[in-house]
Amino acid sequence: MIKFLLTNRWAILSVILIIGSGRLFNLNADSSCFYMLSGYLDFGEYLHGAKNKIIFDSWIIDEYNPGLAVAPLNSFLIYLSFKLF
Repeated sequence: MIKFLLTNRWAILSVILIIGSGRLFNLNADSSCFYMLSGYLDFGEYLHGAKNKIIFDSWIIDEYNPGLAVAPLNSFLIYLSFKLF
């Protein structure tokens, strides 16, 4: 089965479309439980450092800094978007 999928382009495309189309149904539903296997999905946590920089002019004001620890570039880009808008 794996060999067939790797050699047949249409089979690969079909699998990708079937898996990808699952995200189009019931868009108001909660995230899948499988997403928790890959890490955090609470995007508010990633905004914490950028919000601190905008409001208090300091990236770190307390001991809670998940966005800066996990994704510092993402925090910086969010800060730039806050600054622009």
